[in-house]
Amino acid sequence: MKQLLVLFISILSMSSFAGKINRDSTWEDIQKSYDVVAEDSQINFNGTLVGVLDVCLLKEMTLRTKKKVSIYEWSDEVNDDLGPVIVGKDYLTTSRKYLKTYADGDETIEVLQIYPLNYSIDVYDSEDDIQFPGSELFTKNYTIPSCN
Repeated sequence: MKQLLVLFISILSMSSFAGKINRDSTWEDIQKSYDVVAEDSQINFNGTLVGVLDVCLLKEMTLRTKKKVSIYEWSDEVNDDLGPVIVGKDYLTTSRKYLKTYADGDETIEVLQIYPLNYSIDVYDSEDDIQFPGSELFTKNYTIPSCN
C-alpha cells in the first residue's frame, strides 16, 4: 500500500512538471499560458502599439498584424455619448523604417531607425498579475515570421 501511494505521488508530480513552460516551449504555448508573461517589444502602427509576437513580415520592409484588429472612429452622436466606435476590423501595416525623435538640449533630432526582425524576449512568472510580473524565468529568441 505504501508503495502504491509513493507511485501515485510520483506520477502526479511528474505530470505537473511536464506541463510547465520553459525555454524549449513554443511561442504559441508561451502566449497561451496563464502561468507566464512574455515582455515583448512594441511596434507602432500609426498610434496603435502591437507586441512583436503579434506581428508578421508582409514584405521586406513592411510589417503587418497577424490578426485583424478593431478599427475605431470618433463619434459624437452614439447613444448621446462622445467616444470611439468600432467601424470594422482590418489588418494594420507599417514600414519597418521609422523616425525616432531625441532631445538635444533645446532642440530635437530625428534619426531614421529600422525595426529589427530578431528579438530577445524575457519571460516572467505571471504570479496571477499580468501588470506586475514576478521573477524572470528565462530569455528566449524570437524572429518575426513571414505572413501567410
